[in-house]
Amino acid sequence: MTAARVQEAIPCAHAYRGNAIENSANGNRDRKGATFSVAAVYAVSGAGFAVGLLLLARTMPEAAYGQLALLIALLNLSHRVAPLGLDGLVNRHPVDLGPALLGRLYAAAVPVTVLVLVASRAVYGLGTRELTWLGIGILAGAASYLGASLLQARHRFLSSALVNHATDFTVLLAGIISLAFVFRDAAPPLGIVVGGHLIAAPLVLARIRGSSGSTAESVPLSWRESLSYAGFVAGAMALQQLDRLVIPRLLSFEALASFSVLAVLVIAPFHVLQLAVEHTLLPRLRHAAGPVERRRLLRTEALALFGIGLPAGLLAVGIVPWLADLLLAGKYDLGRGLVLAAVVAGLLRVASGLARTTAAALGTTSELARLNAQAWFAVGVGVAGAAVGSRFGLAGTIYGTSLGWAALVVAAMRVGAQHIKEEAE
Repeated sequence: MTAARVQEAIPCAHAYRGNAIENSANGNRDRKGATFSVAAVYAVSGAGFAVGLLLLARTMPEAAYGQLALLIALLNLSHRVAPLGLDGLVNRHPVDLGPALLGRLYAAAVPVTVLVLVASRAVYGLGTRELTWLGIGILAGAASYLGASLLQARHRFLSSALVNHATDFTVLLAGIISLAFVFRDAAPPLGIVVGGHLIAAPLVLARIRGSSGSTAESVPLSWRESLSYAGFVAGAMALQQLDRLVIPRLLSFEALASFSVLAVLVIAPFHVLQLAVEHTLLPRLRHAAGPVERRRLLRTEALALFGIGLPAGLLAVGIVPWLADLLLAGKYDLGRGLVLAAVVAGLLRVASGLARTTAAALGTTSELARLNAQAWFAVGVGVAGAAVGSRFGLAGTIYGTSLGWAALVVAAMRVGAQHIKEEAE
């Protein structure tokens, strides 16, 4: 590897060194098992999210619940894309919270929010009340997501995870309220969900601004690097929500309601593993001493994740159809074929978490730019696969979108492989 490429791949190695030494005593303890500590936090918040969604699924009309599932998907996708890569910059470089960073956040987030609202009205025919809450949620969520990324960069993984998943608890609150006041449309429960971002954003930003922060000198913010990172992440996030985005167009809101229940019972545990590895692996790979340590980290993570994921998938195929019938009083029919399709999708998401986090942590700016196109190509593969698979119903649609995940895994692995093999060669 040339010296120029080393400089591009690790632009702030010296700036990070002081912070890494300062945190090394606590860092070594914190990083051991960090993925599964964060996974435990995600599991607790995810359980609240799952219970809330199941309560809403049981009490709301199917079409209204399907619309709510779409709105939550749009919120989760858009508030992470709205910072346009600032979340990546604060993880890749020492960046302090200040007027420049916040100004850039909203210079990026406001146009993204307007675009999402216009597109949502045109494509799905969503109402004014739903779109108003969606817009508020995207802007507040973008701020809380940036704050969570700053915490993540400082290896405060548990705090960052809690901020990232504040809305899981408000979904639970909406589900509990639905037992007493049945929601006939999507706007009221969406407003409750958005409340999680409205509470989290000012609290976390105020806490970070009042802390001492990094000892390293803050670097200038590069739009080129930021947008390169954002494009790659946006493609991956679009793929994350792709089923919820295409099912209402290819099938119906009722089919989306069934998928949402299936996602809660089957895909969600895999998503917890995926999020946990993405959350903790990026800074650890970034600070690793070299390819040998990177390979060790990846090997350990992969063995642990799939050692859990494969047996869990087999168990799900056996018990989820019975569990869905018990919890939802037969309202949704989830056969073993549907559950198997969801297990395949879940395992591919875990593989994607490993592959794309490696690429995001180690890829150069030019490699991230190429991954933009490849990530969106994967989205295109998923859309095409879903269009063909929808002829075979919901299970076919899920298998179709899974082709997009497979394409993303291959693309990201090609980038990551360059940075974990170079020293060995």
